[in-house]
Amino acid sequence: MILIFVAEITLGVIAFVFRDKAKQTITDMFQENFIPRYEDDPDAKSFIDWIQENIHCCGVTSNGYKDWNQNMYFNCTTSNLSKLSCATPYSCCRKQDTIRAGVPNILCGAGALKAEAPNRSSQIYTIGCIDAMLNMAEQNLPIVGGVVIAFTIPQLIGICLARMLEGQILDQVARWERRYR
Repeated sequence: MILIFVAEITLGVIAFVFRDKAKQTITDMFQENFIPRYEDDPDAKSFIDWIQENIHCCGVTSNGYKDWNQNMYFNCTTSNLSKLSCATPYSCCRKQDTIRAGVPNILCGAGALKAEAPNRSSQIYTIGCIDAMLNMAEQNLPIVGGVVIAFTIPQLIGICLARMLEGQILDQVARWERRYR
């Protein structure tokens, strides 16, 4: 139990000290594993859609919505003949149900990747999800601290109680050995 607690503290300190490296590692993982596979992997698609809809972001890096140029269906090149060309996923849209309430318009981000898209910032979220999550964590720092404390205190109490129980067991073993030897 102590080893797990020490490992958690160590990981937290390492993540804080090397936060730029940790941010880059997470960004690379998302960019390499989720953006290119978005249309091909239903699990990746659901995960990215959930993040983008709930965090109000689009893409991964500080390039934001432009990250979708790395996806073969969304990239904005003349060789891309997909109907999704130059678009972003519907989960990037500020208002998704433009057809009917509760029915997402999967083409609401159409044309957002074009250089001359006029109403891009009113149509889609432009900030990347990693930056949006970091901004949210910084804005809610007291809550994040409270959650950390809420996990830490029961662990520390558990460690103390386990050590007390170990001491009582060892005491009983010593008494038993003295009495029956």
